[in-house]
Amino acid sequence: MKAKKFALTMVIFQLFVFVLSAQENNSVKVTFSNTLKYSNYHGIYVGLGNIRSGFTSTRPTFNVGYFNELSIGKTSGLLLSANILNSTYEISSNQIGLVPPVHEYSLQLSLTAEPRIYLSKKFQTMNSSNNAFHIGWFTTLPFEVNSSILTSSDPFAISLFLGAAVGYRHAISENFFLEAIGGMGETYNNLVRLQTTPYLRLKACYMFLN
Repeated sequence: MKAKKFALTMVIFQLFVFVLSAQENNSVKVTFSNTLKYSNYHGIYVGLGNIRSGFTSTRPTFNVGYFNELSIGKTSGLLLSANILNSTYEISSNQIGLVPPVHEYSLQLSLTAEPRIYLSKKFQTMNSSNNAFHIGWFTTLPFEVNSSILTSSDPFAISLFLGAAVGYRHAISENFFLEAIGGMGETYNNLVRLQTTPYLRLKACYMFLN
């Protein structure tokens, strides 16, 4: 069952990347230039993802959040984000087989740090200036601190995630871009148990221009 979920995750990721690649606009791509400044920038995003919390199975989530990417060099950066994760979770009945399980709304908070290395020598200029941000393929090592489900009566706890992933960023305009990220990692559930977890993120990001 886990293998099927991972295969489905990777198929969705590959389809999303294929669509982005097919829609690339050559007018927003140029090669590196010494006159460009790779700036720090921040913005908001909405997107889809997945999470494993407590000892439940991996669940799909609808995410909203704030991000800030710090430029480290011409091919690297550190993306920090604060996220709100929305999903549903299943409450099993004590009378197995007699009462169908109930699905409840789930709200969780998350903090993410993503060191990134950009593999493609492409960028999108910002605000018609020498400032620019990276686009194209990148690798990342996402680290997440996730809260337990805040809408349940269970005691508050946190879970940690560390993974390795590959992603693709496609610029729509000078302040709007899409991202697809897929990989695998380990979740330290409630700081008690390690569990292998697929990592999938699809994002639509709006960047504030200074």
